[in-house]
Amino acid sequence: MAPHYCKLFLIGWVLALAPGCSTADFKALDPAPPFAPSPVGAAPIQGATPGTVTWWQYSAADLAKSYQERYAGLARMRPVFDLPLIGLAASAVGALFYGAPSDAVFGIGLGAGVLGATRTYLNFGPAGDAYLAGSSAAQCVAREVAPIVAEVTADGTVPPDLLKDKIGAIQTAITAIDDSGLSTKPLPAGESADALRRFNEAQTLLRNGVQAAREAIRVAHSELSALNGAPSIMGAAVNTIENKVAKRVAFQAAEFGALQSQILDAVSVTAANRSSLEQVRSTLRGAQTKTVGARAAATAALAQVRKPTIEDDIQLMQQLLDNLSAATFDLTEATPQITAARAAILKCADPL
Repeated sequence: MAPHYCKLFLIGWVLALAPGCSTADFKALDPAPPFAPSPVGAAPIQGATPGTVTWWQYSAADLAKSYQERYAGLARMRPVFDLPLIGLAASAVGALFYGAPSDAVFGIGLGAGVLGATRTYLNFGPAGDAYLAGSSAAQCVAREVAPIVAEVTADGTVPPDLLKDKIGAIQTAITAIDDSGLSTKPLPAGESADALRRFNEAQTLLRNGVQAAREAIRVAHSELSALNGAPSIMGAAVNTIENKVAKRVAFQAAEFGALQSQILDAVSVTAANRSSLEQVRSTLRGAQTKTVGARAAATAALAQVRKPTIEDDIQLMQQLLDNLSAATFDLTEATPQITAARAAILKCADPL
């Protein structure tokens, strides 16, 4: 094959494969990966105040979209390198088959080597995988923060009176118990053994109910504190995702020890609060069950008009316990599981 025919053969391959460049997204080769904006001096996003959990939710969603765009751009860039390599490989075979000069074969090999080296340097596979994983992690953050966002106002701020009424109802019930003096009243003298047993049981249930109610208030305050600190957890989660993606894209070392310790802390607090809530519910369920039986016995005793004074005390303790139990249940059911959501948010970056 004449040299000029060989050149035409090679040019034909290039022209046939060059249209792939028209689909290329060269912005995907930007070595700096996308980052979420800093809340300092940032503008509101869809009305959410910068730095609030709602603002971070929107930022995480935007970051996920940016990562998806980078992944799609890298996917479109692959043919720009792969198709010419295929063409050059075929051209090399054709050149050898038709006996092209050695400098032509060398030129084809040189071009293929440059393309291959560039493709290896850009490392489309790991970078694409990193952006895809980063998008999933950012979407996870935006999804897991939903229970927290549900507790805040439209602009992302925490209502100052959240759970205030429910905590106040418990405190009112406890005050009524304290004012009655029944939880600390000594056992009356001269009463029957059965009456003393029921009085002691009602008094024990009342004390346990107060203890459970105070624990419910403590957990509620802990969750409210976690809610107020949620924006910093959101920022830490987004920054962890950004840093891990940057490490995989730019092959740079990063330290995540501090952020990982926050995960362990959040998980431990979650377990403690969840255990406390379950213990409160269990205590109150037992108290209500026993109260029903005790009330029936007290009613029967009153009907027989045996010991009205001690029976009145027993009945009042049961009524006070009922009021306290209802208020405590209301609070425990309304208390948001913020520490659990925070732990889930921080774990979103684990697969990266």
